[in-house]
Amino acid sequence: MDEYIKKLRKHIGNEPLLLVAAGAIIYKNRKTLLQRRADSGNWAIHGGVLELGETVEETYLNLILDMKKEGYKMFALYVDKEVVAVAG
Repeated sequence: MDEYIKKLRKHIGNEPLLLVAAGAIIYKNRKTLLQRRADSGNWAIHGGVLELGETVEETYLNLILDMKKEGYKMFALYVDKEVVAVAG
């Protein structure tokens, strides 16, 4: 968990906390890649919480960089239905 979120949790405990996040639907070999959430054990798409000062695009690209290490490729990044990056 991000240090910023840990600090917030010290102040608010288990009260609801509104966070901004980015997610990615990742396909490989005609299958959708999911991750098991550490907090609930449920399966979900890959994603991450925005760090302070980071854009949604930067959060997503950091996620993709991590996935590239595992052999996945990015084809395009869509934000609000617009292509903002295309793999080269």
